[in-house]
Amino acid sequence: MNVPPGPQRLTEGEYWRDYKIIENDVHVAMVVCYSHRAINHIPASDVEISARMNRTAEFWIVMSSTMQSMLFIVLARILDHDGDVHSIHKLLNTTIAHPEFFSKAARRERAVRNASTPLGSRST
Repeated sequence: MNVPPGPQRLTEGEYWRDYKIIENDVHVAMVVCYSHRAINHIPASDVEISARMNRTAEFWIVMSSTMQSMLFIVLARILDHDGDVHSIHKLLNTTIAHPEFFSKAARRERAVRNASTPLGSRST
């Protein structure tokens, strides 16, 4: 197993951009996982829904397989050890290397900056 190299130097804006990428991947993984669980749980608990889904069984089989594949792809992205990709390992190493991004002053500056920007374009 290759251990990623030390964290690169980056700006606070670059850090939060990388954070948002990982946050989005984690969100996608959760949505796919819970959607897959629902597709399997609902027909198991309701005979009428099960009968309706069985009319288009191939569709639901394809959907289930697609969701499983997507979940593995997203988890592989999140957990990748390659230093050239956005992964949780890289984000955690960068977080540890840049404690200044989490100081009271940095938090205050982000709060002021976010208060003066439109809601749709807020940064973390």
